[in-house]
Amino acid sequence: MKHMLKILSKLVMISLIAALAVGGTTSCNSKKKLAAEQAAAAYAKKLDLAKKDLNAIISGTSGWTLDEQRKRLAQIKAENFDDPDIQKLISQAEKEIDFQQGEADRKAEEERLRQEEEARMRAEQSKYVAIDNQLKGIAAAGSIDSANEKIDMSLEQFASPDT
Repeated sequence: MKHMLKILSKLVMISLIAALAVGGTTSCNSKKKLAAEQAAAAYAKKLDLAKKDLNAIISGTSGWTLDEQRKRLAQIKAENFDDPDIQKLISQAEKEIDFQQGEADRKAEEERLRQEEEARMRAEQSKYVAIDNQLKGIAAAGSIDSANEKIDMSLEQFASPDT
């Protein structure tokens, strides 16, 4: 009986050591596997977000300014994704941003030219303000005699040889 207890206790001890050894090694492998799965999930999440943002830039639905679009594109490029879809989307997004910049530059140039034309027109109109005011005064005259007086005054002012 004593002999059996010794053997039984040794057997229990060996089985506990074996269980700890097997449990400990599988635990490390499980932790490594879990960490790898978490890293893969984080990478996939970043990849999906990058695709979503690039598609929004390309379609013009991002609501971001050109500078914000450029910054986001630079962030995505800095991630160095190896996905060919991402590389294709990056190329398309760069083209779209360049196109939008060209459009913004064109509109700014058109606005500048329009403002220059308006300034030129105002300057040209200011030459004739005196004549315009006199003609408006004649048109607004209350009677024919009043209008004739204003016409005579206007003719006297412009009767010089320089006019």
